[in-house]
Amino acid sequence: LGLVGSEMGITDRTLPNRSNLQATPLMVNGVLYLNTPLSQGVAIDAATGQTRWIYNPKSYEEGTTSMTVTWRERGVAYWTDGEGDERIYWGTGSGHVVCVDAKTGQACSDFGDGGMVDAMTGLPRAVRDNRDYLNAILYSIQSPPVVVGDKIIHGSSVADRIVAKEAVPGWVRAWNARTGDHEVALGETILSNCSAAKGGKMGGARRP
Repeated sequence: LGLVGSEMGITDRTLPNRSNLQATPLMVNGVLYLNTPLSQGVAIDAATGQTRWIYNPKSYEEGTTSMTVTWRERGVAYWTDGEGDERIYWGTGSGHVVCVDAKTGQACSDFGDGGMVDAMTGLPRAVRDNRDYLNAILYSIQSPPVVVGDKIIHGSSVADRIVAKEAVPGWVRAWNARTGDHEVALGETILSNCSAAKGGKMGGARRP
């Protein structure tokens, strides 16, 4: 196990903790939806307790999650167009957003790249292969997304043990529920407004 962890970029004391279940189940039409500490999505029949499906994006293969909340996932979100298209969304420890069919657990091929979007895309100083001084991923998503209309909105978790201008910003981001196309994020909106107020210049050493 130590060898496998080493190859995955995981330190001995930060190996995946499968027992660290903290997700609040979401019940829709008699089915409980949740995600595991390893960012796997699960659907369970609320009446019988039988597992309906499991979807494993294998995000843990990228290494230890952000050191702010290591190996923790808090829940999923549900979206429907009201005409039969029902989807479940959740974030991963590797900083991706996953979208699967609520009934089958199959990845939604029309969402992002085969059912996933890389939430690091477009973030300042976010390089997917970079790690912090504890060899952890720089950007993770733990809290369940929020559905607003046809937008999937989520926060993030970034390493908070070292505060430096080189850190990845913890922007609130949004994606189109059907396509996974990027929508305007809160952090970007604030920066744009500040830039406009300063005549196009952010000015100073403040980081986003």
